[in-house]
Amino acid sequence: MKNWILFSLLTLGLGLTTSCGGGNAEETDATTGGNKIILANENWATSNVLTYLTKAILEEEGYEVQVKNFSIEKIFVEMKQGDVDVFMDVWYDAHSIYLYEFGEVEDYGTVYDGCQLGWAVPAYSKFVNIGDLTKDPEAFGGTIFGIRKDAGVMLATKAVIQENNWNFEVKNLETQELSKQLQASKSQGKEFVTAAWTPDWKNAEYDLRFLKDTSGLFGKSDEIRKMGREGFAATFPEAHKIIEAIYIEDEQFSDFLNLMRDVRNPEKVEAIAKEWVANNRSIVDEWLAIAKKEEATL
Repeated sequence: MKNWILFSLLTLGLGLTTSCGGGNAEETDATTGGNKIILANENWATSNVLTYLTKAILEEEGYEVQVKNFSIEKIFVEMKQGDVDVFMDVWYDAHSIYLYEFGEVEDYGTVYDGCQLGWAVPAYSKFVNIGDLTKDPEAFGGTIFGIRKDAGVMLATKAVIQENNWNFEVKNLETQELSKQLQASKSQGKEFVTAAWTPDWKNAEYDLRFLKDTSGLFGKSDEIRKMGREGFAATFPEAHKIIEAIYIEDEQFSDFLNLMRDVRNPEKVEAIAKEWVANNRSIVDEWLAIAKKEEATL
């Protein structure tokens, strides 16, 4: 999927426009080292899970960790500028346009494998395939509900619509607004179409069913990777090994996401992450043991 999305975005003129200059002079430069690590975060459930999980583990190991929230595109700009250290939620294919534009980053491996992007409908919907939507757009108002326009699934959505010259309207909503929209539509038994992805708690909550993508427009699967600014691994070799070792299984991720859901308050998010670490001590200790073993080879 990576090559198709990237190619479509570039050939359709959907490249990015954010400037890489003009960092905030009042913010601490991540490259100054010391014991402080700055984690970039996009304030939604998946990113919150991975970011605050990493924060909790690194703080246990004696690091000072700060979380800074940005839009997805801005996160890659900040990493390129060296103003943040690590982003734990890079969707390798879905974020390919950002890697292409702001690619001066270090790759620390996969944190979760088996993601899916696409469009979903309620389980009761008459629609089966993505192509079926063009036959009766009035049934769902010709509207695709989605999240912020810079999210990977929304970049893919825009590319798919323009590639096929479909006359669908895309409504970009904040995550909580999207949840309310899906709940309202489902409670009324309405047809609706939403941009969707896995892992995400909303799929089970609103009984969503992915439309079959027989044309391969969204690709088959994606993975979430951990990436950092150039030089981070050399500056923080032990922390780098810990981050490399973090890999979360599907069941673990699903349980964690159900705890996080629409929580946005940083203190609550952090408390949930610390509780998860405490309740899954054996998993965390296994990651730390792997990291310690790798550190011994440095």
